[in-house]
Amino acid sequence: MADDKSKRDFRDRNRSREGIAGAEMRYRTNNEGTGYRGKDHDQPIKPEAEHFEHCPVCGQDFDKRDLGQVLHHAEPEHQPLPVEQ
Repeated sequence: MADDKSKRDFRDRNRSREGIAGAEMRYRTNNEGTGYRGKDHDQPIKPEAEHFEHCPVCGQDFDKRDLGQVLHHAEPEHQPLPVEQ
């Protein structure tokens, strides 16, 4: 009999923990009661072609995200960079 009571106590303790620890926290971004509407903070992904620019001095296209390429093509007199194959 005492064994059954200890099993019930153990189950009751675990149930209360599962209710707290097992609960998944979710934050709602849309709340009809307050009128707050969440918004997406990510920008749409740019096409790869928008990251390249054509150099008027040497005629080579270069990646504007690469500082080394940008500084090279900023020089008034320069040759095209070697292209890896």
